[in-house]
Amino acid sequence: EYLIGSLDDDGLLRKELDTLGDELAIYHGIDTTNEELEEVLAILQEFDPAGIGARSLQECLLLQLDRRTSNEARMLAREVIDQHFEAFKKKHWNRMNILPSWLFHYLLIHYFYLTLNILIIQQLHY
Repeated sequence: EYLIGSLDDDGLLRKELDTLGDELAIYHGIDTTNEELEEVLAILQEFDPAGIGARSLQECLLLQLDRRTSNEARMLAREVIDQHFEAFKKKHWNRMNILPSWLFHYLLIHYFYLTLNILIIQQLHY
């Protein structure tokens, strides 16, 4: 219950577990370990909506991805968030090194070509 009350408006847990443990001991007379708090947090993170109780944006995204059906796209998305989060956050797509550079550039060119065509179609009067 105390962990739920410690979530911010976005549903994130911004306090360190050590701090929460100290607060529980001081204000409620409850002695607990970080391991016990981790177990309770893991249960909280199973609640809806997916991502609740995450301690960072990265953990929130990973929790959401873990709820999705496992397939190649989910696995790639999880790898990007798990291993290339800083580059992802800054939209430095070319620094993620998840695709061979020639394939990355090929896809990028086609993405821009498709975007251009969509813009042209949107300008048509229909």
